[in-house]
Amino acid sequence: MKRIHYYIVGTIILFATVIFSNSVGATSGANKRMEKLEVKARDLFVTLSERYTKIEELHDNLSALDETATALVNNIEERITIFNDNKLLSQTVWPALQDAKYIDENFMTLILYLKDNKDTFGSTLPSSFYTEFDAITSVLLPKINAYNSVTADYNTHIDLFPNRLYLKGRNPYIIFDLALYPENLPLF
Repeated sequence: MKRIHYYIVGTIILFATVIFSNSVGATSGANKRMEKLEVKARDLFVTLSERYTKIEELHDNLSALDETATALVNNIEERITIFNDNKLLSQTVWPALQDAKYIDENFMTLILYLKDNKDTFGSTLPSSFYTEFDAITSVLLPKINAYNSVTADYNTHIDLFPNRLYLKGRNPYIIFDLALYPENLPLF
């Protein structure tokens, strides 16, 4: 009878140890990945800031366009303002990256809209913009790839079983769509 009691207690202790070590491993692994993710996110944030400085310089060239283009330019400007306000606050990198995704989607929509309506607008973008913008894009793409890589690793880690049981409060982070970052902007 005592033997069965020892087996039961030993089994319970074994299961408790396994569960505890899994939870520690899941949390530790997520925290290590999160540290790498934060470094890549800040690096990407700084490079995107440079990109948006160039986009803001276009505002004067694009301010007299039709209603659709003007709405896109205004949306981009509003989000860039929010993005720039977040530069000073360390804890706001994640919302800023959400803004970045929105800015870049709208920017590419604007570029494609201008290209599709080139007869109406002519060449509204100065040629120097293409050179400067493409130079920033070549620096930006490796940073986006590095960020996406560590983000995918983190997202996979928190989604694996049994990690998801222990890391329920953690949400996946955004992955940037490389289609929004062509190496060369479409020419008019």
